[in-house]
Amino acid sequence: MSPATSIPPTRPGATQNGASGQRSVALDLARMLGLAAVVVGHTTTDSYLWLHHLMVAWDVPIFFFISGYLWNEHRSFTDELRRRSRKLLVPYVCWLAISVAECVIWQFPDRPLFPTAEQPLNSVFVQALLGGDYVQGPRQFWGALWFITAMWSGVLIFRWAGGEHPIWRKLAVKAKLSISMTAWLGRPHPLLPWAVGIFGVAWGTFSRETIVAIPEDLGMGLVVVFFMCCGRAFRKLQSGWLGGGLGRPTPGRTALIGLALVVVPLVGAYFEVFDELHPKGIWLGTPVISVAAAVLISAGIVILCQWAEPHLAVWMRKVVAWLGSIGIAIFIGHSVIREVLTSLTGYRDNGLLMFLFCYFGSIALGSLIKLTPLRKYLL
Repeated sequence: MSPATSIPPTRPGATQNGASGQRSVALDLARMLGLAAVVVGHTTTDSYLWLHHLMVAWDVPIFFFISGYLWNEHRSFTDELRRRSRKLLVPYVCWLAISVAECVIWQFPDRPLFPTAEQPLNSVFVQALLGGDYVQGPRQFWGALWFITAMWSGVLIFRWAGGEHPIWRKLAVKAKLSISMTAWLGRPHPLLPWAVGIFGVAWGTFSRETIVAIPEDLGMGLVVVFFMCCGRAFRKLQSGWLGGGLGRPTPGRTALIGLALVVVPLVGAYFEVFDELHPKGIWLGTPVISVAAAVLISAGIVILCQWAEPHLAVWMRKVVAWLGSIGIAIFIGHSVIREVLTSLTGYRDNGLLMFLFCYFGSIALGSLIKLTPLRKYLL
């Protein structure tokens, strides 16, 4: 989550560098809203349950949606693997090592370091190895790390599904299929990512126990593909809209559209019209409705942030860019801070005070890391 390379205002629906995958200040702002929502959702489960319902309806899916919105069509799978491993897996391994070290030093009696015959999965090293939904119980310092492996697998599946398939072409040649069939098997198929994503959502909806059993929450990567498909499709729709296909709307009308996309699903979440969506455990809520609500809210927030971007002062742009550069530390650090505070003080009544400590504490932690050589490994 690196900052934008420059911060001039951009028109709605455009990034600073076209389709190159670079993000605008508006999309960094959308990510920052998502991060704040994640922290709110994790610190309001007791005192402000209604606010928790509003945040979890969209807080994590918006990151997957934006990744699809910014998708670079021109990278190879190998290049994607190299880039994503450096940006995601390296911080994952380093944060995991820190979290395991905390558990080893503290010697938690309710979570043994090594597996036992009675509780083979309730141990520090086994849970660290399996990751994802296997991290359960109190004091789960690395409870937020699932997001990184889910994003990593989702992006790579999306790249594979949307790219050329030379392996299929080689197999077709060996099978002596016709030239036309060989060419068809090897070329990109626009509907294949959608098929993969819909399959992942259906699997998570109707057989959650089997998909969540995949270590490191890699099964969530299939669901990530669906949100990325929606983000990419929304960008294309938005480009046609702004290009005159549906007429160029005024800024005020654009803001109203974005507001409607956000407010209507949130009203449904407030009144519990549909169940909550929890991506970590691949709880996808009410079939179709919960996922659709997350997509609509994400699209609306993107529109609103693009509308707001030209009105941001220079210092606000710099703050957004800075927070964007330490996003991983905020996402992971707030969970660590919450559990440390709970363990030291015994205070677990989540609310405003806990949110302030976790949110601004994780920003301070990320800012400190950003100023040291550790940024190469933790951000």
